[in-house]
Amino acid sequence: MSAPAPTAARPPRTLLLVTGPSYGGLRTAAGVLRRLGAAVPQPERAVDDREPSRPSEPRWVVDFHDRLIGHARTMATDAQPRAWLRTGVVGRRSDLREELAGWLERAFAHADSDVVVVTDAQLPWYHFLWQSAAVDVGATPTVVLPVRHPATVVGRRHAAESSRGGAQHLLASWVNVVTGLEHRTRDVRRVLVDHDALVRTPALALRQLAETTGRSELVDPDALRRLTPFLSRIDLAATPWSDLVVSEELRSLASVAWDQLDRMTGAEGEGAAPRRRLDEVRAEYAAYYAGEEALVSASITNAAWQGRIERRRRIKRLAELAEERKAAQQAQNS
Repeated sequence: MSAPAPTAARPPRTLLLVTGPSYGGLRTAAGVLRRLGAAVPQPERAVDDREPSRPSEPRWVVDFHDRLIGHARTMATDAQPRAWLRTGVVGRRSDLREELAGWLERAFAHADSDVVVVTDAQLPWYHFLWQSAAVDVGATPTVVLPVRHPATVVGRRHAAESSRGGAQHLLASWVNVVTGLEHRTRDVRRVLVDHDALVRTPALALRQLAETTGRSELVDPDALRRLTPFLSRIDLAATPWSDLVVSEELRSLASVAWDQLDRMTGAEGEGAAPRRRLDEVRAEYAAYYAGEEALVSASITNAAWQGRIERRRRIKRLAELAEERKAAQQAQNS
């Protein structure tokens, strides 16, 4: 699909991709952006009445990502480092890129703004696909990555959704998603935004995004004042580490990753030192996961072996019972 050229009648298009772990501030950031004039493609995902605001998640996007699970065999909370390889292969499929570009073209055509915002918990895995499709329709993509403390992210998700692996699995997936996403979006236009700062002082938090995208309306005083009713409903209560049952090693990795991401949202911005440390955390996490996987694999193998023995015992016992019944029947007949 050839990209339509901007004209005087139609200004350049901007696609804001709000991405990161679920419960990490995606809806807060997307909600802020839509109230500053960015358009959310309709219809949106069904709204939970318990939520204080509309989710800002296009229904088509949620369904599209759900369908990609079958291709990539992954999920939003995937803790496997190799999940990035599987989703990377899917993200380079030309048929999916063409399908997504077609939807984006329709989304921009029907939007009442030349700035469109998209978010979904599965988006981190397919950022390359979205980047490519955006270029196909003449839109400049910008990654918006909200940064929120991992204990709070995991605590809120664990309280809202059941997880087979509990807080340990959710924290592992947080480390996997944020370090992998940060590494894979370094060469694209992006802004890391401190979630709590966005709620407390939106003008300061949005300044870098406005400068990066060239969208001065993101810091327009009148528009910022309209955010107050929305932001006043955001709960900033933090979850302490003591509330989570997680291993010390995993907690340490998450804490280091958080420290570096927090630095990158500050005045010094992104630099070589935090990126280098995040690369180290990513490598350390891969080694940690491999070790845990080996232990689990051994347990699964042992359980399977014990299961086979138990099945043989049951089969043998059933055969013995059948023989006993047969002998009793023969004795009765005689």
